[in-house]
Amino acid sequence: MHISVYAQSPLQLSLEDSIKMALENNENIEIAKQIKESAKWQLSSAKKAKSLNITWQTNLYRIGGDIHNTNFGNTLSMQVPISTGRRIEETINQQRLLLDSADISLQNEEQIIRFAVIEAYYNVLQRKNLVTIAESGVRMSSEQLSVIQTQFEEGSLVKSDLLHMEIELANYQQNLVDANGALEIAENQLLSLIGMPDDTEFDTTDKFEYSPYPMTLNECLEFAKANRLDSKIAKNTVKQKETQIKILKADEKPSISAVANKSITDNNANHFNRSESWEAGVIMTWKIFNNNATKDSVKAAEADVKKAKAEVDGVDKNIVLQTKSAYIQMKTAEKNIETSAEAVLKAKENLSIAQARYEEGVDILLNLTDAQEKLIRAGTNYYTALYEYNLGRVNLEKAMGK
Repeated sequence: MHISVYAQSPLQLSLEDSIKMALENNENIEIAKQIKESAKWQLSSAKKAKSLNITWQTNLYRIGGDIHNTNFGNTLSMQVPISTGRRIEETINQQRLLLDSADISLQNEEQIIRFAVIEAYYNVLQRKNLVTIAESGVRMSSEQLSVIQTQFEEGSLVKSDLLHMEIELANYQQNLVDANGALEIAENQLLSLIGMPDDTEFDTTDKFEYSPYPMTLNECLEFAKANRLDSKIAKNTVKQKETQIKILKADEKPSISAVANKSITDNNANHFNRSESWEAGVIMTWKIFNNNATKDSVKAAEADVKKAKAEVDGVDKNIVLQTKSAYIQMKTAEKNIETSAEAVLKAKENLSIAQARYEEGVDILLNLTDAQEKLIRAGTNYYTALYEYNLGRVNLEKAMGK
């Protein structure tokens, strides 16, 4: 990033801070929270269907014909369900499952954002490392060119060596420009995820580290089977659809409610000639025949259950595949860390020898620049292996639902 002379100190941004800011500012998180809030109130509403209902009805009629009159009426009604064939109870269960699903979906959305930020943050770290490598290439070439320039001016070198080194420096300078451009893109992606303006100046405070992963593949698989949120969502969907069958079957059973009504009627508003009546009892409603519509709905719901169970199997198989693949990729990158670290040490020694031989006049410039290129490549491979290992750990834990 280009920092203005008048700019404030760059924001010190840790990975933990980045995740926290993204969770606070992401609109998908807010949407998931409101879906959960809605599900909570829907469950509350379903529970209240078991309680007493009281209604008050007031009416005013103008009666015409041979005799014109006015009729005033008030009716107070109370009703409480005694038995609904478990329709109310299963509806409550279904709403509770929907609330559970909304809560899991919120957690899943938070995980998606969390891992996206980690990947973006790690990408910034990797791009910064590659900029460091590119800068070292420019620095080595500049230093070597300065020596060659002096030797050429003294007449001890041919111009071809000078031109060759100038070309090498130009190539490394171009690599540095490309590396800085890639870093700026990575920084903008991270800033977008955490909800900060794209011109925010910041420094990352975390670094790549290596430590062996503490779990075996089998342990990772067992953890994934128990904790992956998409598996929990799929299994919750099966329970919802099974509950829907119970709700539909409740239509085949009688519904019983206790009722009480009190009515007051009069032909004027002053209630001089009013009459009162009341009634109390039990109402039973039973759908005796509906042309098998309920049975057809039950069969359709049973097919939905089978479909949902098949989707659970598919999700679980995919979890195993993703976890295994992520584990293998992480272990591969882990092996490359040691190999590439050794290659860096050997490349440094090789460059030192090449520089000494060239300065002594017993070797050509091409071998020196080749040694520099090998060191640059070895350093790039090391940082890439370290990046891929850390990212591999993240992808493994993502696959595990950790």
